[in-house]
Amino acid sequence: MKKKEDILKDLYATLAELQGTNWTEENKGLMEYLKIKLSVLYDILGEEVPEEYWEQIEEWAV
Repeated sequence: MKKKEDILKDLYATLAELQGTNWTEENKGLMEYLKIKLSVLYDILGEEVPEEYWEQIEEWAV
């Protein structure tokens, strides 16, 4: 089982990847994968994904 620190590192890396990707039609599947990964990581932590994260991700997706 992963330690909380490892999960948080993975979480931050996922957020950085979401922010750093150029969201064209060709890689929309990657965005959906990363959104699911974000949800799963928060679920493992026993927390809800903060609403502002979803709002920020939508902004990055333009």
